[in-house]
This record gives sequence, structure tokens and C-alpha cells, in this order.
Amino acid sequence: MTSGDLFWVSRRLLLWSKGCKADFRVVKKPPTYVGGVSLRIVLAVVFLMALSVPGWTAKWTTINPYGITYMTSLAVAPSNPLVVYAISNMSVPSKIYASSDGGQTWNTGVAFAYTSSDYDVQICVHPTDANIVFILTAGNLRRSLDGGATWTTVGQTFPLTVPAMCMCIWNNRIVIGGYDGVAYKGAYYMTLADAVSPGAATAAWTSMNSSQNMLQFWKFAANSGSLFAWEINMGLCKYDQNSSRWTKMNASYNPNVLLQWCVAIAIDPVVSNNLVYFNEDIYSNRYFYRTTDSGATNISITSLTNSMVWTIVYNPLNTTILYAGGDMGVFFSSDSGSSWVAMNDGFATTPVIFGLATAVSGNVVRIYAIGNMGLAFTDIVTARVTYDTVSVKAYNTVFDPTKPVGEGGGLTKILYDLNSPNSTIHVNVKVYTLSGKLVKTLDDATYSPGTYNKDWNGRNESGDIVASGIYLVYVKAGDASKWIKVAVVK
Repeated sequence: MTSGDLFWVSRRLLLWSKGCKADFRVVKKPPTYVGGVSLRIVLAVVFLMALSVPGWTAKWTTINPYGITYMTSLAVAPSNPLVVYAISNMSVPSKIYASSDGGQTWNTGVAFAYTSSDYDVQICVHPTDANIVFILTAGNLRRSLDGGATWTTVGQTFPLTVPAMCMCIWNNRIVIGGYDGVAYKGAYYMTLADAVSPGAATAAWTSMNSSQNMLQFWKFAANSGSLFAWEINMGLCKYDQNSSRWTKMNASYNPNVLLQWCVAIAIDPVVSNNLVYFNEDIYSNRYFYRTTDSGATNISITSLTNSMVWTIVYNPLNTTILYAGGDMGVFFSSDSGSSWVAMNDGFATTPVIFGLATAVSGNVVRIYAIGNMGLAFTDIVTARVTYDTVSVKAYNTVFDPTKPVGEGGGLTKILYDLNSPNSTIHVNVKVYTLSGKLVKTLDDATYSPGTYNKDWNGRNESGDIVASGIYLVYVKAGDASKWIKVAVVK
């Protein structure tokens, strides 16, 4: 057990003893028995069962750096759950604070320039080095290699003017995007290697806009496999690294009918096709959606649309559990967003929450929250859920079905590797047009975990050769799914 583990255990005992008013004093009174079992044992079992219920929380504990009661941005280091960074950019001067012990102690804070153009100062922490942290403001990206003590501006020419709206780390890249209501900003990236190098100040930004020159980004959502964004004209879109283009995912969104912008978005850290996002339109109407197929279909969530939601996170140990923060404090859902329950116990008054972040230690998920009450945390015991996973590869992805195999034609081969905690897993493999029309079902069967493949010869269900163009192959295996593109060229 590490010192960090000991810290978490001690804090858990303290929280549980406070939240449940447990009495740990030694008593000489004989124990009471229920059916031959000590009442203390019965109560202990009931207590531990309560802790394992998804969504059960202890009270929130405030850990404001130096008593600051208005915090706006938050990040936890992926490589160390005890390293926390928080920003107060509504004070003078604006400062970023760092803690290496889960918020128990903080550095004195480092001031940085803040203007009214900085809609939302963003923080990202390096995925493997907790001391490397990035701040995005309207005018630049800044980097610290020493846990926030000193800062360097990154990038020779900053590609975004006022304001820079969003930032994430994806595929070993820093990705930034923006929109100001007038100019089209688009998205750009810099490799992490360049961003942390001695020459970071003169490193170049690379456009992610291809020929799509009217991109206006509000939010990014990324995990190890996928990068999604809300672009105000396309709606929910996904970045294709092979073509360097953004693909519109939700065909029903039409900005000419009802323009919406994304206020909060989160991607399932395990299943890349699962997302939740909260939107507002030009009439201040609010929309809450979840999708399990990358936005092709969107399920409306209505229970939280009566107030603004500013932030959403998944429980990383069980992603059917969600947490949302906004104008009415913090809420949790244990059914993927269908229903929500307030979890504001411990706050003096209902806070406005601007950011949530999670950290994992064993079977405990710590949730950090920042807002107009400052910074607070709570610990939640969660049973880890094992998920189905699928990895997909395609061979001969550009082919002419009128030519024989070996001459650039014939067929494309789809290879899928299945992993599941269960003994069997059901698989569907289908080919669609870009507009979503089913072309051909290649597989619909149940398998044991392992590697399998199917061929597509460029023909539809009727046996006719399809037209030249781009087609989507969708592989769904249990709870997991993947999309890949193939091209028919005759």
C-alpha cells in the first residue's frame, strides 16, 4: 500500500464517520443481538452494502485554496489522482493553483493574464506526467513542466484569435478549437512532443480543417480511440484521422432550422461510441442527449433541462453512472442519464457548478467540483464493471469489385477481434452508405471471444455491384462497436 493509498483510506474513514455519524468509541455495554448475530455486525453489513450502491455519496468536503470561493476551471492528472489543478479567473489577479495531495495543501498560486474575452480558461494535464500542464486562453497556449510553478507560451503563431473555446489531449496531440460568432476559427493541433520540447515557443500548429473552411467549434470530447466535437454547423461530428476531415454524425441536426451550441459534452472512457451532451438554442431552450452509436441516433434526456448544465463526467469504473453539474448543483444518474438525483449534501447552499473531474483509487471514485462555492470533493465506492471490447481492421479498403483479387479489386476484408467477460458475444457487421442506408449485412451471429473476419465484395443484398463511393462498415460486438470506411472505385 502506497502513501497515496493510505491518504485515501484515512480520508474515506473520516468522511464516512462524519457522514454517517458513526461512533468509534469503546463501550462496555453488552452487545445487542438480532437472531443470534451482533447488532453491530448487522449494522456494519448494512452500512457496507449502502456504500456499494452505485451513486451513494458521502458529503462534499470543501478544500478551497487559501479560502478562495469562486473557481472556474479544474483538471486532475490522469497519471496521479492526487495531483489537482484549479483556476480562479474571476479574481484579481487570476491564478492557477496546484495540489499534490488531493487538495489538502496547495501552492500559493501563479498569476496569469485574464481578459473578458476568455470565455472559459481550459486546463489539460499530460497523460503520463502529472507535472506537465497546459492552459488555454483567448490569446495563447501556455505550458508548465514543473507542476504550475513556471510557464512558457507554446507555439510560434497562435492560430485562434478571440476567443479560443476548447482544448483536449488526444492521440498524443494538444487539440484546440474556437469560434467568436463572426470569424471561422476551426481546429488545430500540436504534438505533445513539440509542446513539451525546449523549442515549444516556436513550434508550429497544424490545421485539422482540411478543405472545410467554415468550422466553428464549441466543445471537444476525446478518449483513447475517438475525437468528437460540437461544430455549430454540423452538430456532433467526429474527426477522421485518415482523411483529416470532420464527419457529421447526427443527420437530424439542421442549424438553419434551429441553431444550437454545446454547453457540456462527455465521452465514455471505455466505449468510444457512447456520449452525452447538453445544448442550448438561440431561444434559450435546452436539450440533453445521449447516444450509443456516435450520434447516429440520439435519445433525449428531459429531467435536467429545466436548468443549465455546465459540466458532465462519466464514472470511470461504471460508465452507466453519470454526474452533471450546473446551476442547481450536482446530480447523479445510475441508469445512463434516464433519471437524476441531486447530490448536494455538504454544501452550505446549492452551488453553481462549472466543472467536475474524477480520479480513481482502487474501487473508490473521487469527484472534484468547482464553482461559486470554490472547490470540493466527495468519494464514491463503485464496483468496477468489465465491458465488451472490439478492435477492427480492414484490408484492401479501396477496391474495384469488377476486377479480380490481386489487381486492386475483388473485395475488402474486415477483421475483428472480440473481447468479453462473457463466454459468448453477439456480433453484427453491416455496410451502410454515408447517408445511413443499409447496403449489406455481412455477419449476424454469436461467437466466443476471439478473432474473426468477413469479406465484402462490393455488392448489395440483391447481389448487384454498388456505385463508386465511400461506405461505412459498422461492427457491433455486445456493448462495443466500431465504424470504419471503405471506398469502392470502379
